[in-house]
Amino acid sequence: MGLPGSLVDLAGRRALVTGGSRGIGRACVALLAAAGAEVHFCARRPEGVAAAESELRAAGLRVTGTACDVGDRTALAAWVAGAVADGLDIAVGNAGANPAFGPLADLTDAALDRTLTVNLRANLWLAQAALPHMADRDASLVIVSSISALRGEAGLGAYGMAKAADLQLVRTLAAEWGHRGVRVNAVLPGLVRTGFSRLLWQDDAAAETVRRRTALGRLVTVDEVAAVVLGLCGPLGRCLTGQAIVCDNGETAVLGG
Repeated sequence: MGLPGSLVDLAGRRALVTGGSRGIGRACVALLAAAGAEVHFCARRPEGVAAAESELRAAGLRVTGTACDVGDRTALAAWVAGAVADGLDIAVGNAGANPAFGPLADLTDAALDRTLTVNLRANLWLAQAALPHMADRDASLVIVSSISALRGEAGLGAYGMAKAADLQLVRTLAAEWGHRGVRVNAVLPGLVRTGFSRLLWQDDAAAETVRRRTALGRLVTVDEVAAVVLGLCGPLGRCLTGQAIVCDNGETAVLGG
């Protein structure tokens, strides 16, 4: 397999990342590009895309950002088609949304539909658009799920349902595309201190509660999650497909899930 440095060498590879302007997605864009990949990313807000692209390019990374709402199937397919050029090696379905924080008894159809569209349907649409370009290239598709997929959590019911469905999507795509040399896996982060999860850590008491229930006694960082994604996208992950890789500092190991 070569020297250790070759295990994370993505030189000459092309990657796509959804939800790549901030948080876990931006960390994935940066790390994949730092490993040598040419990375195209999208996010919904044009100003966020422009700022992320400018900062990452200033760091010497080969990245291209595009404003695209992954909840729009036509727009998502057009973005993929414009970015793949003559082939695609890596795709990361990271975009997420949780418009409904509260009990399922209060869940509206509109909130459920948006949750399922961004967290589940968009990953299916990404796969449908990207996988034909990834066949026979030793390629990797990674979907960012959540430990919410593994257990019931009051207030996160719709989000957890969508993230759990992502795991079945990963298993099915792995079965369907393995013979074409495409690996498909999921990464399940614990609580990460990002703007997306602010409601769960916004005060010190809430963050301390999460820290106490992890085996390692700390929150996961975006860079740590991105490192797992990088491992799945390169030679380190060549024997892994159809898997759900939990990166939560041991929270589910301690509490179950």
